[in-house]
Amino acid sequence: MTIKIPDWLLENIPETQEPAILSLREDQLVVIYPDNTETIHNTLKEVQHQTYKIKPTDIKILPEVYRRFGEDKEQGLLSFKSSEHFYGMLFSYSDQDRFDRLKDSLQVALDNEKLYLENPTDFFAAYHFIDTHPAFWTVQGELPTWHWSTEGHCQKVSHWVYKDEDDGRLRICLETGSHVNKAFDSVKIYQEHYHDYRLDVYADSFEQAFIQLAELLYKFFDNHGIERPDVEHLKPQWILELEQQVVECKKWEAEDRL
Repeated sequence: MTIKIPDWLLENIPETQEPAILSLREDQLVVIYPDNTETIHNTLKEVQHQTYKIKPTDIKILPEVYRRFGEDKEQGLLSFKSSEHFYGMLFSYSDQDRFDRLKDSLQVALDNEKLYLENPTDFFAAYHFIDTHPAFWTVQGELPTWHWSTEGHCQKVSHWVYKDEDDGRLRICLETGSHVNKAFDSVKIYQEHYHDYRLDVYADSFEQAFIQLAELLYKFFDNHGIERPDVEHLKPQWILELEQQVVECKKWEAEDRL
């Protein structure tokens, strides 16, 4: 199955740049840049200095280079002695690899959704469905970027424990929300989460709380992190009161402008 990256993510990653190619020519190391310029080197340390400091670029290491340094397979990196006591590393990595990693992360999320739907009352399945869901993906740094947090959301879910005043039962509460995808005030999009009252959960155990949260997450968001349109829900009393206060404030502002 072909994995389609959602539009909101495509709009917030950089344009793909071609890497330089590291090859061999008459037993010398040759760095060939996308603009067809070349540099020739005798050691991996020289290549690292060239591609990290002089003319920074991603590089793709060709198989003959691995073989030249005793590696029988492409492992994505080559290590070398950079000084008497230290080793350096040269990584074979490109924007295409970064793009493929995002696709892999989306595939993990889709697989976790499939497992969840097969057994929606299983705590393990519910937990991992939430943990990797694209609705919760956030960036590390400024946009556009390749660096996204695509897992670990369950650790960010707000929670607290209390005893019911009426019957003394232990109650578990969870609060969370999807990534912010509309800029307002000082909030930066895709860098933090908002509180979505529709995902509020009250349960008798942590296991049941996460199972309920997974059910609500599936109800309101699709597997690409996009909010499902026109899903009916009951607004809690505090939301109704808050909306009424907003209406009154707007009315007062309009009267003040008269």
